Amino acid sequence: SNDFYLDPTGNATFAGNVLVGSDSSLLLSNNATVSAYAGTNDSLYLNSKGSGIVRVNFSGGTGGFEVFDGVTNSLFDVSSAGNGTFAGNVTFGDSHFIGNDSFDNLLIQSSSGENLNLSSANDIIFYTGGTAPNALGTQRLRIFNSDGNATFAGEVTATRYNASNTSGYLLREDTGSGYGLFKSSTTNIGLASNGNVALNIDSSSNATFAGDIDLTAGQLEMR
Repeated sequence: SNDFYLDPTGNATFAGNVLVGSDSSLLLSNNATVSAYAGTNDSLYLNSKGSGIVRVNFSGGTGGFEVFDGVTNSLFDVSSAGNGTFAGNVTFGDSHFIGNDSFDNLLIQSSSGENLNLSSANDIIFYTGGTAPNALGTQRLRIFNSDGNATFAGEVTATRYNASNTSGYLLREDTGSGYGLFKSSTTNIGLASNGNVALNIDSSSNATFAGDIDLTAGQLEMR
């Protein structure tokens, strides 16, 4: 067999490997293609033997790196600015997932039996209505790193509210001026007005008012 063959059209065939010397380059002309044609199941490898790194270099140019389906569809693209675009979903680690759900919404999902952790060096902020990285939309929820407080832009609807076993406010106005629902102990609950206990209800459902009870248009029934 021939170790090297050059056909009349200029195509060259090597029987073995083609080595490029240290600090040298293999240059291809415009729109050149490197292909693996040894068989239908063969692959083309970019292999680094040793501690070297395989790089795709865009320095001095404005092009990018693209993996496509051999026709016209880009499967994965890296621009010269470093932005990466996947045409499909991304699975990484032990089957963690980022991609589209069955309704074409964005889905971020951990693998089976694992948690989804959201960690920030500062506050965690949620927006809606965003259209681009520089157009985030409207801030709806902010969890502050400084004290752990959460601020909602709108109303909060909950089917169940679990409070701490310690004494203190359960619900109060954001100014902290002393109006709201509080626990005076592990068994008592009450209402505060201007920092004072206006109503206290104990574990036996007995209610104690700090002030007068004014019945202007009703009646008081005692049993």
